[in-house]
Amino acid sequence: MPLKLSFISLCYNHAAYVREHMDAVYALSRDKSIELQWIIVDDCSQDDSAAIIEKWISERNPPSVHFIRHERNEGVSKSLNDGLKRAEGDFVKILATDDYVLREAMLRQVKDLAARPPVTGLSCSNFIRLLPDGNRLPMYSEAYTFSRTPYLDLLRLEAAFIHSATLIYRREVFQLAGNFNESLKQEDYDMLLRITKRFQLHYFEEATVVKRELPASLGAAMFRIERYNREVLHVLRAEAPAGKSEEMARYAGICKWGMNYLSNEAAGYEGFTLKNFRKVFSEIRHPLIAPAALLSGFSGALAYRYLKWIRNGFIKREKS
Repeated sequence: MPLKLSFISLCYNHAAYVREHMDAVYALSRDKSIELQWIIVDDCSQDDSAAIIEKWISERNPPSVHFIRHERNEGVSKSLNDGLKRAEGDFVKILATDDYVLREAMLRQVKDLAARPPVTGLSCSNFIRLLPDGNRLPMYSEAYTFSRTPYLDLLRLEAAFIHSATLIYRREVFQLAGNFNESLKQEDYDMLLRITKRFQLHYFEEATVVKRELPASLGAAMFRIERYNREVLHVLRAEAPAGKSEEMARYAGICKWGMNYLSNEAAGYEGFTLKNFRKVFSEIRHPLIAPAALLSGFSGALAYRYLKWIRNGFIKREKS
């Protein structure tokens, strides 16, 4: 029996890249071991993306394709949820249309996940960065930290190397974790917390995706956009831990958030100010964490050292 895969393609102003993406997805449908359902969501692109998609579909006439075209820009989370409503496969792949899959490697990743027990709810992999100058840079988790307990690493804001573009999910994880939060820009971090709290994640060692870095997206990492940075703290504070180790990991993560914020302020990144740090961090009532806001009034470096010290204490208590 072929594996049923729902592939959700998310498009917004990707006219220059969408054909390459669609050619790569279409190649998956030619493999007899995969039964492909393809859902394409265009979030009211202002360029020719939607017209290119419609023309491509009319020329190729791929089987089982659904094209959803938003009449207004709804955002990534709404596009994701609209795609998931249509998903009927046993497995789900989500990818923006400025990126593309590596066919053989991704097929192996799907089959590898299918062979594992249902508690393994998702699989991540390595990927290739396609730089604006055309150079390709392989990204391997060995250069970072890949954890066998990614939920705790995500709570601590440690480098569990999970890039959302590489993920393949069992569809049932969304049935238990729920939809993407449409009020957030950091919807992928929020969803990963909810899923890894219930399911195991498997690391697949091959590169399965080419992730394009556009000039407009450079510097858009989690801790370099001030608004998104605050959302990470919001998600972290809203997470309900189940026991002592999770509670301590969450406190460690809040401290790490503060350390990252102060590092970005010291580096002069736009929007990161000590005033904003004090405003946001003063809302945290934990008696050991709260003094960092006061200390930042004297020195950001002093607040950083304090947070680092108490963070180490939370991690020791977590592991005791």
